[in-house]
Amino acid sequence: MATVTTDVASLRAPARALDVVAIVCAVVLPPVGAILGLVSRSAAKEAALVPNLVSSAAIVIGTLITGIAVLFVLAPLLAVVVFLG
Repeated sequence: MATVTTDVASLRAPARALDVVAIVCAVVLPPVGAILGLVSRSAAKEAALVPNLVSSAAIVIGTLITGIAVLFVLAPLLAVVVFLG
């Protein structure tokens, strides 16, 4: 009887250069990191590869940080309009 061994590392997609750039930009320049994460996912799908966790993390991190920054900018403006309006 033949034994089948499955290496867990072989099941995961490797981190590509665009994924690494996306995750770094997601922390430094969040909107750019989110866009690069989306580009990386679509490039992986076009190449018939499995999109990995790094590109997904870049999308999530970039989007969350951008959303929080937008809220911090808009909250004072909305407070002025609501309370003085």
